[in-house]
Amino acid sequence: RDITVGGLLSQFSLFVPSQSAAALATRDAIEVEGGVVDGNRLMAPSTRTYLRKLLERLEQDTKIKVRVICPPPGLGRRDEAWKDFMRPLAKGLDLDTNSVVIVAEQRGPRMSFLSLSMGQKLQERFQYTFNNDFLRSIENRLGDPRNVGVQGTDEALRDSVENIAAALFDLTDREIEFRQTRSLYTRPWYRSFVPKEDVVKILGCHGM
Repeated sequence: RDITVGGLLSQFSLFVPSQSAAALATRDAIEVEGGVVDGNRLMAPSTRTYLRKLLERLEQDTKIKVRVICPPPGLGRRDEAWKDFMRPLAKGLDLDTNSVVIVAEQRGPRMSFLSLSMGQKLQERFQYTFNNDFLRSIENRLGDPRNVGVQGTDEALRDSVENIAAALFDLTDREIEFRQTRSLYTRPWYRSFVPKEDVVKILGCHGM
């Protein structure tokens, strides 16, 4: 998928019924903290701060960018309003083909809370591990509306971002291990999301 901002402006084809242009008034309430953009108050301030620090550490340790976008309510992704929302973020998000983007919004009882995309370089680098199937498993499990209903949007977002960060930390750690010992796959890779106990362990190894 095209992970550039230009690609993000057009790639999401799922239709969300649009409200009036007045929905854009929520732009004044958008919270931006590093790579975390919350236009719908889906996270507590403490969670935004924690995720900013987590993603900064991830980028520092792995050179991989992960960005979280929670658009204001009422934006149809085929509407000009979606593009108007994304354009001002373009420079600050600094997206490229080595990025992962997490878009979180409540779209109804049967649609995932999450839309995940990754850049071409990451697809090529981790093609048999961190791939679109892996991202879909996170969308389907952690972004399931029933799960979000139980956890709340704040905890569901935190769990999802932590899972993706843990996967990327672990894969880059394995690359380092392989260069040192030539034993990249001595530990099996996760077929879907990373189990919670492993997330805690991996993040702890990286000071989070």
